[in-house]
Amino acid sequence: MLRHKMAAAMAFAFMLMALFCGCRSDVYYQNRAIERARAFLLEEAKELDWRQQEFVRYADPVILHSHILGKVSYGTPDLLGSESRQICVTWQLPDQKGVYMVYGVSGGRMEYWVPERLIRKEFVNVPTPLVDSAAAAVKYAISNLSEELTTEELNTIRFSAPSLLMTNFDVTLKLPEDPAEQAAFAEAAGKMMQLTLAWNTGSNKTVFFCGNGMPDMTQWSVERAGIIKPDELERRTLRTVLTPEQFYKELPQLAARKSVGCSCKDSELCRREGVCRNAEKK
Repeated sequence: MLRHKMAAAMAFAFMLMALFCGCRSDVYYQNRAIERARAFLLEEAKELDWRQQEFVRYADPVILHSHILGKVSYGTPDLLGSESRQICVTWQLPDQKGVYMVYGVSGGRMEYWVPERLIRKEFVNVPTPLVDSAAAAVKYAISNLSEELTTEELNTIRFSAPSLLMTNFDVTLKLPEDPAEQAAFAEAAGKMMQLTLAWNTGSNKTVFFCGNGMPDMTQWSVERAGIIKPDELERRTLRTVLTPEQFYKELPQLAARKSVGCSCKDSELCRREGVCRNAEKK
């Protein structure tokens, strides 16, 4: 009888060991991913001195993450949501202006996260109205044009710079309903101009976001948007305010994104837009 009880107890103990050994915590996977990121950064960043290398070895990083545009995940409210996330293990190193970000893609637990590339990024203060306007256009595209654009085209809008144009689309200024705001609006309306953000996504397609605002893009919002041919947009254009190249100078973080490269390096669109890291070699 005693022998049977001991056998049962040992079987129960082995079952518990198997259970706990098979269920590792999120912290375990994150720590393992961080060690991979450390090794990758030290291998790739040959310019670091010994103090900075020691900082990477022993200092805790910051983990930055965001959704990825792509296949829709069931059960998530975001139309373009994904269970996978882009995750950057990030260090702010001594005597360095920017940050070192080790980029990879995985689920939120980081169980299968592996480093894919090293991003050296410097965060620069940029004109807020221009940043807000570009972000508003991207948000509008995701919410309203996702069925008309491919994932690649949406990513072009999200990660590349547009042209900023003065245009003559049929857009009427809307008078505020509150009488107290109408006088101020009428005064401001005389200084407003119609400004359009436009992305050339290839395949003879241009996606535009038109609105009225001040010359510095304050008070601008999307009032009309759609997909047209480049020659039609050219007929609607009165003046080019900023080219995509000039836009990069105004928004340095877009230039940083462009220089990182992309996973679709064999895509004709990416090569044409110069998004791929080795685009110039193609």
